[in-house]
Amino acid sequence: MDPNIVVDMTPTFISWVIVIEGAIIEEITYRLGIQNFFASKFKFFRNNYWGAIIISSLLWTFAHANTIDPEWIKFAQIFPLGLALGYAFRKYGIEVCILVHALFNALMLMFGPGL
Repeated sequence: MDPNIVVDMTPTFISWVIVIEGAIIEEITYRLGIQNFFASKFKFFRNNYWGAIIISSLLWTFAHANTIDPEWIKFAQIFPLGLALGYAFRKYGIEVCILVHALFNALMLMFGPGL
């Protein structure tokens, strides 16, 4: 890539829509769907719900793989967030997860290119 090329990284309307839409779709899929599936399938509700949180967080993390180089940085960033979202879902519900996820996405959209 030519070092003299300037790329405008200003967030657009479409990028803001993706921030919100992505949070909604991913939280419904990974927390409401996958996490609840594993919790009920393996009876984590009565025993140790953290197993379901860890499984859904790992799947969510791998879904975000290949988005940054080196990949371990993305894993170190996304996996702990997945655990926090899984816990938030269990304790506070899907709405809080969507809100926190959208906030994280918005912060990455605004400040991510400069990190």
